[in-house]
Amino acid sequence: MNFKSYLILLLFLLLPSVVYPQIGVDINIEFGFGGTVKVGRWNPVSITVKTYSIPFKGRIEIEVKEGSVILENITSVILKSEVSLPAYSKGEYLFLVPLSDVRHPVRVSLFSQDGRLVRASNYEMKELDMRLPIMCIVDNWTLPYRGVGTRILSLESEKFLDKPVFILDPFDAISLSPLSLYKLKGLLDKWTVLGGKVITDPSIDTGRGREDTYPGDIDISPLVSDLIKEEDVPLPSKIFISLFLFLYLVILFISLYYFRGHFLKKTAIYLIICFIFSYLAFTLTSTVKEFSDTGIQINLLKIDKSLPYARFYSGIALFSPYNKTVRLSYNSRNLAFWISRRERGIAQTTIITERDKNLVEINLGPNKLGLLRGWGVLDFDIRAYRDGDIIKVVNNSRYTLQDAYLLKSKGYLSLGDIKIGSNEFIEKDLSLSRLTREDIKGKILSWFIDNGIILLGDKNYISGWIYTIPSDIRFESGNIKSITLCLLEI
Repeated sequence: MNFKSYLILLLFLLLPSVVYPQIGVDINIEFGFGGTVKVGRWNPVSITVKTYSIPFKGRIEIEVKEGSVILENITSVILKSEVSLPAYSKGEYLFLVPLSDVRHPVRVSLFSQDGRLVRASNYEMKELDMRLPIMCIVDNWTLPYRGVGTRILSLESEKFLDKPVFILDPFDAISLSPLSLYKLKGLLDKWTVLGGKVITDPSIDTGRGREDTYPGDIDISPLVSDLIKEEDVPLPSKIFISLFLFLYLVILFISLYYFRGHFLKKTAIYLIICFIFSYLAFTLTSTVKEFSDTGIQINLLKIDKSLPYARFYSGIALFSPYNKTVRLSYNSRNLAFWISRRERGIAQTTIITERDKNLVEINLGPNKLGLLRGWGVLDFDIRAYRDGDIIKVVNNSRYTLQDAYLLKSKGYLSLGDIKIGSNEFIEKDLSLSRLTREDIKGKILSWFIDNGIILLGDKNYISGWIYTIPSDIRFESGNIKSITLCLLEI
């Protein structure tokens, strides 16, 4: 073969790459900020999907496992986001993941529209150092800061603009200029309510200590789990249907064997009795269908004294005697939900992420309990202070606090309802009452006291109750009992 033949063959082999450009998708995964993560906190997972000559439709899935194989309490959560990109384009998708259990890798998968696996990657966390604090310097602002072994990150403020509050969760402290503080004020105010430490110009007071938000200093899931086990869950309607079918046969046998008279008379009596039993069966099974999905949500709002926000904790337990998917959506900019750990029989949970909200799908069943924990910040502007013997409460929130108490070490003083607007109470005119643990309010309040969440005698708290679901949370099922305890420090 001469040189011309080799040249023709080479051009022929190169022709497909010219006529048909690269087909498929590329995926790039970044855990944390440049690979720096904080184990035990919420961490961002940024996924970039790049297309070439053809469009791509599919989904990204992140699977996070927790628990022990030996204890048989492995639970997993799948975070999912739909992907729809035209040709020669790039899409960026942000997930917030609590990296808390280093025994299991985090799996990231990209699926096509027909469910075919396109890319997959496992992220191991076993070698990460979870002890070292992380300090973030924003826009190259520096101040004297002493911290032995502190990991330092330098990031631009644009990295955090228009992002959920939990994107700051890996950091123990943030150092930034007053100008950057002004740009990120809304986000940083919410983060400081969660316990974040902001370091800026010494003339600006932001002094707050850092507390973990995951696993969280308050876990309400054991409380709601215990309460839902005490609920009277109706029997499935299949049992009632089987029972009434058996009764029909018994009635038929009795009517044919014992009733005397013409066959048509026996049939008429049988039909009348069956109609009565059918009506009763329909009534009972309808009631069972209506109330078979049982759910309890207990929230705690620790109201901030200086900012118009409240620190939010939530525990949710959901049960159904049927195989059923229950959905709830929430404002993902201020709130985060995750399954409870170290519990057997936890329902499979999928979190579908969107820009401003997340949708949680919980696959319930006879032996599967939906158990969730929540954290975050809610808009809640209410202040209380003493003026001599008068307790003044200014409520600028959208809620009325019902059955409010002034908590004491040996009981509580009943304040009635704290309505929207200004409220005044004269302490000497109030009589001391004892806490009863019989009703659900007493159980909740005593549980918080027993677990040290409310330190009686150490601080003066006003507590009040809200019986509606917070506006940032939506349930598809209507059979959810929601109770919120608000704590306001005087």
